[in-house]
Amino acid sequence: AIMFLVHPCTPTGMICSNKRNQRIFCFRHAESLWNAQGSNRLKGLIDAPLTIRGYHQCANLKQYLQQSSALTRLNIQLVVVSPLTRALETYKEVFRWYVDEMGEQAKVIIDPRISEKVSSSGSKGTPTSVLKEKYPNFQFENLSENWWYHPSALSSSKSRWEPEKNVVTRVRSFLKWISCRPESNILIIGHGHTFRTLTNFAYNKVSMEEDENYDLEVMSYEGVNELNIQENFSDAAPDQMFRCNLDMVSVGISTKI
Repeated sequence: AIMFLVHPCTPTGMICSNKRNQRIFCFRHAESLWNAQGSNRLKGLIDAPLTIRGYHQCANLKQYLQQSSALTRLNIQLVVVSPLTRALETYKEVFRWYVDEMGEQAKVIIDPRISEKVSSSGSKGTPTSVLKEKYPNFQFENLSENWWYHPSALSSSKSRWEPEKNVVTRVRSFLKWISCRPESNILIIGHGHTFRTLTNFAYNKVSMEEDENYDLEVMSYEGVNELNIQENFSDAAPDQMFRCNLDMVSVGISTKI
């Protein structure tokens, strides 16, 4: 992902005179306590925070991005962040400096539509009133108090999990919103399952609705593990993506004018 950030490319298939082209860069959060505990996870762990290793991953990536000026080269104009703690912390530790430096040229929006599927207590959210106290400089005006799916949902019963169709619905709504945004280059900080749902649209595993006048194309996928470039799965299937912390996928959106 770092190599791609420094040397971005645009596929010729996305260039068309009667279409408006955007690029979204989907970053999965750094390592969380839920990731690290594996099968030994503590039951009832809610809104899993980053681990010490996760903070180290963030520090390494931030240093590289600052030294390479990658975000400036990509001209990132909008950053969208999931309101789950692991995503908020990844934004704060890795990308906030860029938004602060850019001033009015870059915006940040916290959007619950890109939060993780609620299939465990680890993806149950934190009430907005608590988030406002914890992150006083962040804007949470788009959030209701209990903004995640089914405020009492825990992992004890699959019947209480968030239905997949609900995830598809909110990702669909998010993509429609993005396609209407004025920004051309957008960074999204979110989660594995939700991002795989997003790439399912690009791979035609989720059908478009009649009023959706945009096309999606996966432009690049590379796995990142503490800045060590792993295999480049340019033709990776959606279920192979976002299995590692800080995985990044670039998706092109082409909207008919």
